[in-house]
Amino acid sequence: MRNIITQNMPSAVKVGGIYYAIKTDFRTSLQVARLLSSSLPERTKRRGVLAHYYGADLPQDIIEAYKACFAFLSGTEEYETPKGAKQSRDFDFDFDQMRLVADFQREYQIDLTNPELTMHWWRFLALFNNLSNTSQTMTIRGYRSCDIPKDAPPETKERIKEIKRQYALPPISYEEEVAREKMKWGD
Repeated sequence: MRNIITQNMPSAVKVGGIYYAIKTDFRTSLQVARLLSSSLPERTKRRGVLAHYYGADLPQDIIEAYKACFAFLSGTEEYETPKGAKQSRDFDFDFDQMRLVADFQREYQIDLTNPELTMHWWRFLALFNNLSNTSQTMTIRGYRSCDIPKDAPPETKERIKEIKRQYALPPISYEEEVAREKMKWGD
């Protein structure tokens, strides 16, 4: 694991033993995250991810190049196949952009809207994932991802359901639409 304090953050990824330069600015990765959360066909998403990160210098091994993108996006150098259940979505960089901009300004005095701002994706991730628990971003993420305790009193369950409905993300897939409707009707 690379130590981002004592080592330079990567500007390239290794594919087939060769290092390929990639775009590391946080805005590129935000565009990739938007693309991946879209309802576009998987093939279109893959092409878009590769184009965003590599531009014209695309490695020959497309599968390994794509895995390297995912490793970079997750803040690691090695791609790991996701295990277990699909992770629920608790944040959307487009839908939640206003609270994120405000939280970065309030907590770090960083203006994410400044067009001259450049920031490596891994630094952005470190700051994003470590916003204080009192930040709007983390509060909302907590609401969205919390489970409703089975043994909670009915009024507590109803209050949690109401908060989850209030801060729910718009669905991006059929499965999310069905889950949202079930939550809406209390199923």
